[in-house]
Amino acid sequence: KELFKNIQRNFTLKKVTRKYSNTLRYFLNNPRVIVLGSSLILLLASFLVGFLKQEYMDPLDSGEIRANVELETGTHLEATDKIILKIENELKQFKQVEKVSSKVEKWHADLYITLKPSSDRSESASKMIELFKEKTDKIKDAFVYYIESGEGADSKEIDVEFIGDDANKLKEICKEATEILHPLDGIQQVALRFREGKDELTLNFDHRKSAFSSITSSELGNDLKTLIQGSIPTKFLDEGREIDIKVRFRENDRKTLEQLKEYLIPTNSKAKNSIYVTELVRESPSIAESKIYRKNKRKTYGISAKLGEIDLGKAVKLIDQNLKEKIQLPENYYFEFGSNIKKLKKNQIEMLILASLAFFLIYCILASLFESFLFPILIVLAIPMAGAGVIIVLFLFDLSLNISVYIGYVMLTGIVVNNAIILVSTYLQNLNNLNYRIINVSIINRIIVQSSKERFRPIMITTLTTILGLLPTAFDPGQGSELWRPLAITVVSGLAISTLITLYLVPVIFSFVYVKLKTNYSS
Repeated sequence: KELFKNIQRNFTLKKVTRKYSNTLRYFLNNPRVIVLGSSLILLLASFLVGFLKQEYMDPLDSGEIRANVELETGTHLEATDKIILKIENELKQFKQVEKVSSKVEKWHADLYITLKPSSDRSESASKMIELFKEKTDKIKDAFVYYIESGEGADSKEIDVEFIGDDANKLKEICKEATEILHPLDGIQQVALRFREGKDELTLNFDHRKSAFSSITSSELGNDLKTLIQGSIPTKFLDEGREIDIKVRFRENDRKTLEQLKEYLIPTNSKAKNSIYVTELVRESPSIAESKIYRKNKRKTYGISAKLGEIDLGKAVKLIDQNLKEKIQLPENYYFEFGSNIKKLKKNQIEMLILASLAFFLIYCILASLFESFLFPILIVLAIPMAGAGVIIVLFLFDLSLNISVYIGYVMLTGIVVNNAIILVSTYLQNLNNLNYRIINVSIINRIIVQSSKERFRPIMITTLTTILGLLPTAFDPGQGSELWRPLAITVVSGLAISTLITLYLVPVIFSFVYVKLKTNYSS
């Protein structure tokens, strides 16, 4: 009992209230101290905001990674499967990997890697990608590009699209950009978002040569199609079923281009019963595009950069600066960032508009309630002070500025003004009830101290209950907490710092404004 009484005596709220009233008297007598201190905090926050990491959303560690494997164009299915099996065996050696599944196609495959729960591994998904990359980079003839799955994964990848008219020129620019970006700090991988075309041989029908053989271009085309793909001259009927009968050359007779050229085609000419294909056509080798990409009627080819330990905002500036400095784009050629960067910028503008709208609406409501345009300004001062507190805490804990923080700040604008409303309304009520004929600064300050002391307890209890209720969310280490933790930290830090400053700044500025109003009214 004696121990409990000592603790209660030393940490009672009355003692804290007494210390608060003493410090408030000091600041009322020395207003420049609190005003200068608050101004410095705002300036510090304005300076630090440029150093904050910027993301659309902090990536959630879902424990799932997708890998795109690209092989040389034309690699057949069996060879692709062998290389994919080799990659799978390398990945399965990691104890953090729970399962690896794959979908294999010709010269391409998708791998789906499932990691063990975050509670059973110390490495993040981003760190695991670095470890995987060290292993798979040693495998020849295969390029493996890793992507984190889950919400917010877009913030770890940047797409850059180059737009112009010449496809070959755009491909060269993309390859040059890849060489420039790959060595940059914070960028894990850079991948081309297009595939080189396949070798193609075009056989142009020579009408002059064919005049002596009486063979038409359609006849030659049909014969070559039968040779390679086959044709269906008839069907086999079996108890109501129709089965196609395909006729074509044996596989050994259609393996090489030379075999195709030496194919004899029968003619209607009396001088020559048959003629070689090579005598009827002119060869023109070329590259056949597998895909053609267009945007607003112009050709576009792009690259993707996988980010490491660098935030999205800083990576965009780094990539933009290097590409503009080191690549000379032809006239009417330009590059632009992908949809996730546009989403980030759009999100920042929208949240700025929402915060400004919330600020304006709160001011309008307070102006109508207090029937004054001046006193509501004292109340909304808590909003920028809360923003300053949020920025400082985000910087100290190396947290990013993302959509969760923006939502938390919009919520905060409606919470932090409550304390200032309580103080200002109490000041006005108590000062209006005074019976003194002459009201001087000392009387006003005395009423302010008494009113602040009276409201200190409910303000602190309300603030502490809100903060303590959000602390478990703010420090939740569980999977998926990346979405809610920044929101909780924003509300906790903004509310805590704005409350401490509001308890001193609002009384000091109110005293100055009220004295000025009374002086002007008296004169």
